Amino acid sequence: GTMKPRRMFRLPLILAALSIVLTSCHVAPFNPESEAVVSGFLPQILRPSISTEDEVTLPTCTVTITVINSIPLTVTKYSIDYIGPSGKKIDSPGLSVNGALAAFIKPGDDGTAETTVELEILTEDVYDYASQKTPTYLVDDITPIVARVTFTGVDENSNRVSFTGSVVIDTTSSSQ
Repeated sequence: GTMKPRRMFRLPLILAALSIVLTSCHVAPFNPESEAVVSGFLPQILRPSISTEDEVTLPTCTVTITVINSIPLTVTKYSIDYIGPSGKKIDSPGLSVNGALAAFIKPGDDGTAETTVELEILTEDVYDYASQKTPTYLVDDITPIVARVTFTGVDENSNRVSFTGSVVIDTTSSSQ
């Protein structure tokens, strides 16, 4: 019986190797991913407000993020791409935004939860690009522009989660 001790030694090694393989592979049932959506933008269309003295005020935007399954999520960053009237991404300096966030969303008993974040989506750079730095009542604005906001985060199960929402920027129909 010299075989027996050697086989006993091999079994723990096989079990150890198997457990490493099982824990390093993200199998969906064992490691479910948080599902989140951008469920709203306020205001729904971003417009500058212009005073009688041609003073331009740019709105901030309240973005609502909703987790639609029960897995908690921490949103850590966002990026904004701007899509011109042609449907193509505007590749212009300053016309892409990247920012950090720390928004923890923990669903309740019903399995959903939402949080809001304040973002500057209609930035001065975007406004200058759209209005071509001309008085706002001129209709040569490059508009509408769609801001595509992508949020990225990590859920409770260490999955990287990413989701996107879009909001329209309109610089021509400003309130006087």
